[in-house]
Amino acid sequence: MMYNLLLEIKYGDESYVYPKITAIDVKDAAKYFNTDHYNSFLPDDFYFNDLKMFEPVYEDIVYDHFNDYQFWAGESPLAFSVPVSQKFRDLFERFDIAGCKFYAGDLNFKGKKYPFNVFHYLSAAWFDTIDEEKTIFCERISTLEDDDSSSGGHELIGDILTIKTIEEYYENKKRLFEIGKACSFEPLKLVGFKEIHLKEKKDFIYFPDIRCCVSERLKNAIEEAGLTGIEFKAIEHVDFYCNGEKL
Repeated sequence: MMYNLLLEIKYGDESYVYPKITAIDVKDAAKYFNTDHYNSFLPDDFYFNDLKMFEPVYEDIVYDHFNDYQFWAGESPLAFSVPVSQKFRDLFERFDIAGCKFYAGDLNFKGKKYPFNVFHYLSAAWFDTIDEEKTIFCERISTLEDDDSSSGGHELIGDILTIKTIEEYYENKKRLFEIGKACSFEPLKLVGFKEIHLKEKKDFIYFPDIRCCVSERLKNAIEEAGLTGIEFKAIEHVDFYCNGEKL
C-alpha cells in the first residue's frame, strides 16, 4: 500500500488562465469563511448554494467543461478545502479518509446549475492517525519547492526531533521559524517527516510538509473512474509503516 500525492493537474502554459471556482456569493460566506476552520468543520447542514466559475476572458480559449477536482479563484474561502464534483464525492466516500468532510452545494456554470461539493480536510487530523512513539520527525531545509503544491516530501537535512504531542510539533515548528527569522542569511528550517508510522491504514491523509496523500488503491480507483483535474506524484524521502510493515 504505497502513498502518492494528489495534486491539482497542471495545464502547462495555460494553467494560470484556467477557470477556477469562487464562493463569493455563497449565503453566510462572511460568517464562516476566512475564519479559523483549520481544525474544525462547518455545521453539518452548511450548503454552498451559489458557487460560480470564475472565467478569465481570452478570445481564443473556450471553456466548455469543469473538472471533478477544481480549485478556488484567489484566496481559499475555507482553509484546507477544494471544490469537487458529485462523482468525486461518491468515489471518495467509499474509502477510509481521515479527518475529512464533504459539504453539498451547487455550481452555476454557463447558465445551468450542477450538483457540486466542497471537500474539507482538517490540518491537524493527521496526528491522530500516527503512532507518535515510532514516527520520526526531522529538521529539513526549506526550498523553493515549498511554494509548489507538488513538493512530495523533501530530503531531510538536520537533527532528529523528539515530538510526542501535537503541541510539541507546533512548538518545534515555531522555534525553527523564529531561528530562521533571526538569521536571515541562513536557509529556513522546517519540521519534516523521516518515517510515518500509522495506527491503521488510511486511503486519504493530509500531512503538513507533504500535503494530500492518497493510497495506491484510491489512486487506482480515481484513474479507473476517469476523474478529471487530478494528477499524482510519488512521495519521496518519507517512508510509511503500519504495524511494523513498510507500506
